[in-house]
Amino acid sequence: FQENKVKEWDSLFAINKVANYYGWRYIEPQYNFMIIEYALDLKGTDVVDFDLYDGLSKIYGEIKKLEHTERLMTELGMKYNLISGSINPLSQEAKNLNAENRFHFFKFKGFARDRVGILRRAAKHSESLLEVINSDLGPENIRKVEYRLLEKYLVGGAEMEIIREVFEEFFPHYSREMFDELVEEINSK
Repeated sequence: FQENKVKEWDSLFAINKVANYYGWRYIEPQYNFMIIEYALDLKGTDVVDFDLYDGLSKIYGEIKKLEHTERLMTELGMKYNLISGSINPLSQEAKNLNAENRFHFFKFKGFARDRVGILRRAAKHSESLLEVINSDLGPENIRKVEYRLLEKYLVGGAEMEIIREVFEEFFPHYSREMFDELVEEINSK
């Protein structure tokens, strides 16, 4: 999504237009990484091995960069100048305000592009870390975690179609029949 927005904004900028970037803002705290911080504090213990620590450190670093980038995007969005209809669009004042908006929009697009890269790296690190975690857990414990996740969705009252879509996308090793059996088992508790 962010990558497509950057392309859209680049094309607007190329024809001397500015998007309504003033509506983009990120409210903090946006990311809850207390568990990552807790695990990183356990460095050197038997609980967190080096591979897990390394993966968590990379994700944590990307999240901190993401927060910083989003903070800068928000600040730039707040600097947008609304130009009153009472100002003559050919006046020097209107030209100055438009120039400021264009300059801030240029910087905003740059940070949005940075955000795309950061999101990609965070996803890549997360995938790698998931492989480490799954390897450490083993197949039996992975099934238990998946079962608990399904149970949490069902007990939480999520719509069945959404649950099914999530499981089909992220847990393709479950056939529809297996999924239905698990749902029936959880619902009969």
